Amino acid sequence: MRLSKYIEKIPGFFVGANCLGMLLLAAILVAGGYYALHIYTHHGETVKVPDVRGKDAREAIRILEREGLGVEVSDTDYVAAKRPDIILEQSLAPGQTVKPGRMVHLTVNAASPLPVAFPDIADNSSMRQAQALLKSMGFDSVRVEWRNGDKEWVYAVKAGGKEIAAGTRISAGTIISLVVGNGKEVDQYNGQDEDGATAEYVTDTILESELGTLGPGDIVLDNPEILVEEPIEEER
Repeated sequence: MRLSKYIEKIPGFFVGANCLGMLLLAAILVAGGYYALHIYTHHGETVKVPDVRGKDAREAIRILEREGLGVEVSDTDYVAAKRPDIILEQSLAPGQTVKPGRMVHLTVNAASPLPVAFPDIADNSSMRQAQALLKSMGFDSVRVEWRNGDKEWVYAVKAGGKEIAAGTRISAGTIISLVVGNGKEVDQYNGQDEDGATAEYVTDTILESELGTLGPGDIVLDNPEILVEEPIEEER
């Protein structure tokens, strides 16, 4: 056979070899992908989730990682009856069967009450409403300071002797003082003086004993409510 015929067969040989190589490579990739997926999904492998509630956070993390589970401390709460830094809750139920690598989210007990956004109470609710709301939020130390004003109406809120505004973040363990009206004076609405300027306060409640004692600049509504004082009977 002439050399030229061998040369003519060479391109066909390389084409066939390339096709065979591509088939082998595809088979290797498919087999490798299946094997990797088998390992990644831990096919046929399971672990039982241990109960780490009540354990110290570090110990709980070691136990879960030893079982092949992922761990993340994702939340904190405060329970006064339990010691700080213990696990209060876990996202996967104890005894549940899962695949290795599943993430378990833990809730840890804080050392002190967590700050919360204080509600809009001042000049917006009665004393009873405010006390009920604060109790539901965990504020157990709530005191009352009285001032002249609408009966049992909350005029201001104090913490540490200073007024606090709605939205202020404050610990639920803080002592709160509600500044509440005692019913001896009723603030109604802003009025206007002769020059059209707004007066700061106008009262429509006048004690009978105060009739005739109003001085220059005092402002009274057209139809004031007169509180009649009951006479005190002397003992005989």
